[in-house]
Amino acid sequence: AVAVGRGVILSATVRLFGFRNVIPAAVFFGMIPISEIAFILLQAGLDSGAVPWDVYSFALNTVILSMLLGPPATALTAPVYALLKRRRKVDAVQTVNISPDGLSGHVIVAGGGIFARHIGLVLHSMRLPYVVIEPNHALFLEAKKKGLRLLLGDPGQDAVLEAACVEKAKLLVLTLHGALEIQDVVSAVRKRNRTLRILARDVSGEGGEFPDEDREISRIIQPEFEAGLEMARQALIHLDVPGATIHRELETLRRNVYGPLRENNADYGLLSQLLHAASTLELEWEAIHKDGPLEGKTIAGANIRAEFGVSVVAVLRDGALLPNPGGDFILREGDLVGIIGTMEQNQKFFCFLDEQNERCRCASAEPPKTEKGENEK
Repeated sequence: AVAVGRGVILSATVRLFGFRNVIPAAVFFGMIPISEIAFILLQAGLDSGAVPWDVYSFALNTVILSMLLGPPATALTAPVYALLKRRRKVDAVQTVNISPDGLSGHVIVAGGGIFARHIGLVLHSMRLPYVVIEPNHALFLEAKKKGLRLLLGDPGQDAVLEAACVEKAKLLVLTLHGALEIQDVVSAVRKRNRTLRILARDVSGEGGEFPDEDREISRIIQPEFEAGLEMARQALIHLDVPGATIHRELETLRRNVYGPLRENNADYGLLSQLLHAASTLELEWEAIHKDGPLEGKTIAGANIRAEFGVSVVAVLRDGALLPNPGGDFILREGDLVGIIGTMEQNQKFFCFLDEQNERCRCASAEPPKTEKGENEK
């Protein structure tokens, strides 16, 4: 009775704090075993004379019995939760911004929360078909203000999956926090769509693959890892590390974690290569000064690309942006010239325009000379 009462109280507590779906049931059955600390307390009570021998014997047997019942009780979580879901009365699914014609070839973002909202915003801005299943009513209302396509409900319920048109979906992205919740949703989805591709949040933080009876679920979404990389990127920027170097180092770490995904997806690898290529080029601006080497010259006449390897992609003149200037464009005093090239090529161009440029002085500075034999001391 004590174990059952404790389970009821704790499961009600976690539900009060906003945890839904299978979590309260898991807490209830997980609280049946009595902690091992009971052995210490019973022994202390017996030694002090506070606990009679018959009470000690009965309590000890109760603790041992609860520990033996613990594993099979925990195993009841999934079937009991499935039974409760079947018996639960399902209300009409509340939807927002979903066409009456339904969805097809879309992405289902199931699990709600901040991660789901951000994914929905990206898909929405790219005009890709999607729907976000949000189980929390307060978060549902917040996402509604953003104009997202939403379903309110438990993503493991058949009625919600039917409203999300899971049979016609192209991809399922799970933002749930618990492994049991993920398994519950996957099981319900597989009954309706056995070939749907699924991406799940890595709830263990160890990477790898999540087992699925039909196909493997790629556990590639690792929020803590990505947050760590972003903090590292910001730190390196403040240390004036070149952008190309930062990108190369962070991409090396990503390859180590997301290697299987990149190996199995040619487009993902191509995107990574394009990002790396883009990071090696830098767009920078430099002013044309009076009596400078380029004042009054045309872009073609200055032979900028051949001499320095950079390309002039734009000129800012009198507050107006002039993109892609032709070779006959004459550069004037006060023009801001936008060039694109590698860091070394840009620096060479800046030094040509102004030898007093800070970057040019830093690059040409020689290390201090030491007295002969000083390093040998």
